Amino acid sequence: MAAPTHPIRLIVVGDSGVVVGAVEAALKSSRDIEIAAVATDVTKAVVQLKTSPVDVVVLDIGMTGVSAERAIERIKGAAPDAHVILCLSLTFKNVKASMAALLSGAAMFIPVPGRHHKENNTVTFRRELLDALRGLTGRPVPERTPLPKVAPVIRLRTHAPTRPDVIAIGSSTGGPKALMTLFRAWPRGLQTPILVTQHLPAAFTAQLAQSIAAAADRPCIVGKTGEAIVPGRTYLAPGGFHMQVKKDGAAKVIRITDDPPENFCRPAVDPMFRSAAAAYGAKVLAVILTGMGRDGTVGGKAIVEAGGTVIAQDEATSVVWGMPGAAAEAGICSKILPLDDIAPAIAKLAAGGKAP
Repeated sequence: MAAPTHPIRLIVVGDSGVVVGAVEAALKSSRDIEIAAVATDVTKAVVQLKTSPVDVVVLDIGMTGVSAERAIERIKGAAPDAHVILCLSLTFKNVKASMAALLSGAAMFIPVPGRHHKENNTVTFRRELLDALRGLTGRPVPERTPLPKVAPVIRLRTHAPTRPDVIAIGSSTGGPKALMTLFRAWPRGLQTPILVTQHLPAAFTAQLAQSIAAAADRPCIVGKTGEAIVPGRTYLAPGGFHMQVKKDGAAKVIRITDDPPENFCRPAVDPMFRSAAAAYGAKVLAVILTGMGRDGTVGGKAIVEAGGTVIAQDEATSVVWGMPGAAAEAGICSKILPLDDIAPAIAKLAAGGKAP
C-alpha cells in the first residue's frame, strides 16, 4: 500500500505565544503538513476536533487550564485516533504536568526553545517536531520517493530454555503509558531484577521511576554507576546517559556513561541490551515496547546470539511499531504479543515455562 498523500493535519492547543509561534515557524515551509487550527484551551480544541478531524494534536499542557489527565481524556474522547505531542518549555511545573500526560496516553514530549534560545535549539526543535509528525503518521520524508509497502515475513525464534537472571526493557514513543500497563500487571512474586531504558529528557527520569515503583509495587531507582543489580529492584536509565551492565567479580553492577548517542538517542536501548548479553549470557529476557526508530534491534541480536530471549509488543497495541517492528522483522523475537499479554508471558518464561 502506498503512503497517504494528503497533508498531515494538526491542531495546536494552548495560549502560549512562544509555543504557537515556535510550532508555526517550524512548519511554515513543510508542504506535507497543515495547521488546521489553533485553540487557546482544551474546550475550544474539543469543539474543533469534533467537526474537523486531525492526525495530531500539539498540546501545550501547561497552558490548558485543566489537569493533564483530564486534558488527554477529553482530547482522546473527541479524537481517539489522533496522536498527542506535548510541546512546551522545561520548567518544574511543566515537567510534572507533562509526565502525567505521558502516563495518560500522550505519545511524546518535545521541549520548546524560548524566545532567546540559540539558533541551534530552534533547528533541533524543528527537526524533532517534523520527525515526530511524520513518524507518528507513517509518512515518508517528502524529498524521498515512497516505495510500495510490502508486509514483511515475520519468523519467530524458539525461546531460550534458561530462566532469566535479568529482564531488560526498552521503550520510546508511547512508552510511559505502556510501561504503566506492563508494571501494573507485573507478577508480584517475580523478584528478577529489571533494567529499563525509556527515551525521555533528564527532567522526567525521577518522576518516571516513582511511577514505575508505584505501578509494580517494587522499588525502582535511577541507575548510578557502581550500584549493585539485586533481585526485587528495577533500575531506570537516567535521561541524557546510557545505562549498561558491568561484571564486578561474581556480581553485576550498573555503569552509567556519556558515550555518544546511538540511534540518535541517549539513553539508548542498544547499549543496555548489548552489555546485558555480555554480562548475563543466555540468562537475559529482553522486551521491546512501542517506539519510533530501530533502537533495540542491534542489542537484541546480541542477546539472542548469547542464547537469550526477545519479546516485542505487537503492532496493534503500539503507538508506533518502529522499535518492536524492526526487531520482529530482524527475526530475533520469540514472541510478538499485545501489551496486555506481555506480563503473563514474562511470568511464565521467568518460571521456566513456555510463554503463550
